[in-house]
Amino acid sequence: MKCLLAVAGIYLFGAATLAHADPKIALHVTEAVQQYLCSRTIAPWNLPCSEFTTSGLTKHGYNVYVVAAGADSGIEGMSFGIEYNAENGKGIDVFSNWWCSTGLPFTLAGPSGLDFPASGSSVTATYYPCADTSRNSVSAGLYLYAYSADVLSILPNLNRQVPDFFIQNCAQQRFDFPADPRAAVRFSDSGNVLGFNPCTGEGTPAPPPGQNPPPPPPLPIPDQDAGLYLHIGAIDSNPLCRIVPTTVANVVTSAPAPAPGDSSLYPVYLLASPKVSGGYIQAFKAARFGIQYDDVEGDHGLSVVSWTACGYLNFPTDEWPASGSGGSFVMSEECVDSLMVVVGFFWVQVHGPSTMQFIGYPYTYPADHTIQIATCPNHVYEYETLPQDRCGWISVGGAAIGLDTDGCNPMLGPCGTGPTPTILTTWGKIKSRYIH
Repeated sequence: MKCLLAVAGIYLFGAATLAHADPKIALHVTEAVQQYLCSRTIAPWNLPCSEFTTSGLTKHGYNVYVVAAGADSGIEGMSFGIEYNAENGKGIDVFSNWWCSTGLPFTLAGPSGLDFPASGSSVTATYYPCADTSRNSVSAGLYLYAYSADVLSILPNLNRQVPDFFIQNCAQQRFDFPADPRAAVRFSDSGNVLGFNPCTGEGTPAPPPGQNPPPPPPLPIPDQDAGLYLHIGAIDSNPLCRIVPTTVANVVTSAPAPAPGDSSLYPVYLLASPKVSGGYIQAFKAARFGIQYDDVEGDHGLSVVSWTACGYLNFPTDEWPASGSGGSFVMSEECVDSLMVVVGFFWVQVHGPSTMQFIGYPYTYPADHTIQIATCPNHVYEYETLPQDRCGWISVGGAAIGLDTDGCNPMLGPCGTGPTPTILTTWGKIKSRYIH
């Protein structure tokens, strides 16, 4: 392996040109996924570092990725440590880790005597051949559960005879980082306390390094019911099917209305989560539903500019994505154990106060007009009716359903604020669809 020397068990990169720290070692949080963890559809290979998530909610499971971001000449290797409060039943517990780097990871145990990913441990991760990427190189991922408030932070590699903290790129440039500020993720009861993103300088840096107890045995993932919900992305964001845009706790269900006479263009993600029972994820397979929103009328309502489906197979009705239309969307050939999937996303032009919500599928026979999902308990393909209170909705400009004016995220509580009407099809539509 070029440029890597092994001397008395201490692994060092060969001679390199020292440079100013342009790339960063950053952290990004996603909902917990237990398969295909390094794939381009799950890991943040193409997500701009400025959009990384650095906050999480307690009583939830997550994947956290360690990313070498912004090294335009690619990555040959990186050296870092991790720290968190792993006292039994407190803070976060890291249950497992995986490597997305293409070379060998050379791990070192911390003062606890436990190897990576124990708190205080460290690693020199290598890429062979050199990872020639223009944006991100995902080095490692951690699967964890946050029992209570805690901070997960990147450390220098303090377990080397001479501590180091660096990225080396494919052009033989070594970027050494100061001990502070360092990337961090903060887990809180509210779920919106920012950690620290070194790419933007936003958030609160990690506290000074200290040593924490070793991790306890893993506990099961808490139970949850399945749900369909909508998330309003940032106006200037770039939605991608392969990047989960947020965490369950940070789903955005409301946005301000534009000024009179103006309009705003938002991406709106259609997301799904499976049922979890007894620590087992009943993977989300497919969904069949309708969608309804307030059509543009004067200074009110919204229009759907486009729709992008992210599934394996998609069967929308002819009118989709018009208000009152629907579709069936199959996410994958297999049952992927993800706690959040991106079914697709809309681009919507908002003109004034409006809502968007799920309704029953309009073309079922017999005409039950239900919202159906398919999950994979024991990896068997099964359909079931999803209750209306497990279907989220969004509000722009304070538009209401029932007495609520800020939308609803069913993963945080039932969406039972008011009835959701079923849009029945017409005889004219049936004739045009089935009679020739």
